[in-house]
Amino acid sequence: NLTRFVDPERVAVVPDTGFGVGRRLDRRSEAEFERLRVEAGWTGPYVILHAARGLEAFHRYLRKHAAHWGELRFLVLPIGPAIGDDSAIPDADLPGLMCLPSWPHPLLLAELIGRAEAVVGYSYHLAITALVAGVPVFAPSNIVTGKYAALEAFDTIHPLPGENDPDPDWFKSRLGKTA
Repeated sequence: NLTRFVDPERVAVVPDTGFGVGRRLDRRSEAEFERLRVEAGWTGPYVILHAARGLEAFHRYLRKHAAHWGELRFLVLPIGPAIGDDSAIPDADLPGLMCLPSWPHPLLLAELIGRAEAVVGYSYHLAITALVAGVPVFAPSNIVTGKYAALEAFDTIHPLPGENDPDPDWFKSRLGKTA
């Protein structure tokens, strides 16, 4: 606990360092992003899927409404090895699914997130990186509890479609970068 080292009248909240990630991106991360896209042969808009267990209901939603996604692709992206992320998810038959050949450098990871149409997952740092870049976040409805409570005020965090499927147009209408 760091509270004994802080004057409570001077510091009330210390933001997560992830909120500063946008200042770390530069031309090298942009160039690496473009090189990766060319090598992988993928173009067009994409949504990032957190490569973690617990998103199976959303995967079923994507599969069920595959005809609605058009050119939209889905990039399975591991965020943190410490939490067991693995891009070898069992739902390899999802429409428009893409995976990277290896775990990306953290700045390339941030660049990929920042250029997405949306992110889907429950990683706190995935959400922060997306929000900093103006990318909408689809997360479990309980994301606003505990450490996630700081993100509750953002109106670009949306509940994750699951067992009770919303219309695919609901999901598509929330895609795309904002301020």
